[in-house]
Amino acid sequence: MSEIVVAAETETAVDVAIIGAGAAGATAAGMLAKRGISVALIASHHRHPPEYRAEKIGEAQIAMIDEAGLGAAARSVFTAFDGCWLRRFGHIVERDPKREYGGDYGAVVDAMRGALPAGVAQIVGRVETIETGPDQQFLRLADGRSVRSRLLVMSTGLSEAALKKAGMSRDVYSRHHSLTAGFDLSRPPSDFPFPSLVWAGDGPSDKLAYLTLFPIGNAMRANLFVYRSPFEDWTRELRDDPNRTLNEMMPAFRREYGELAVSGPVMIRPIDLARSSTSSATAWWRWATPS
Repeated sequence: MSEIVVAAETETAVDVAIIGAGAAGATAAGMLAKRGISVALIASHHRHPPEYRAEKIGEAQIAMIDEAGLGAAARSVFTAFDGCWLRRFGHIVERDPKREYGGDYGAVVDAMRGALPAGVAQIVGRVETIETGPDQQFLRLADGRSVRSRLLVMSTGLSEAALKKAGMSRDVYSRHHSLTAGFDLSRPPSDFPFPSLVWAGDGPSDKLAYLTLFPIGNAMRANLFVYRSPFEDWTRELRDDPNRTLNEMMPAFRREYGELAVSGPVMIRPIDLARSSTSSATAWWRWATPS
């Protein structure tokens, strides 16, 4: 397990500094460390805060996590299931036997970070300033610590503030383009005939992209994707009265599999269509950052 640096007024020198210790940042750190490259992974918190992010992945993503040496840790908190039914145009059109994995994003990230090798310097703190150059990148943390590296990787997700410090911008082409919601169903996975399900919308009028159901532990988890704004009355109704809102939107589901009943809170997250880009002054290291 890699050490978490907590002392103030210290400087860490590495080949690669990664800002952002989510699933992508942790995977990148593991892959680089396996190749003998020194890495500093900078996180805002000791443990990933609870939030609704990606909760289902497939074998392709697990293969990348395995390559980083973190597969066993990730599998320890994922729920594996074999098979996904696809319902479209009123019928089940596919029964794919592929294996997929469902899990709480924060728990998965914490497990992956905990399994990173000792060569990864895990630093918890807030990056205050970023100075970039052709041979060296310099990061100053809010508590006075600093990190020097040859390359810098930005793995900060939706954080526009971090991008700006690195001379990057997040260009939004369609704000609130769609919306996703995550919630548990009150019925357990054993109540359903499918191992997991993707239920596609019937047409533009219902504004439903798809609903996917899959197990996490003993619960049946739902991830809903709709073409809605977070400021619509419909979105407020989904949060306040999810059972009525879901069953009115998907009456065929009740006929085929029973009523949709939600247990616990509904977590809602808007989705923008955006691209991260760099200014001409920092274009020379753009290849090292995700777009």
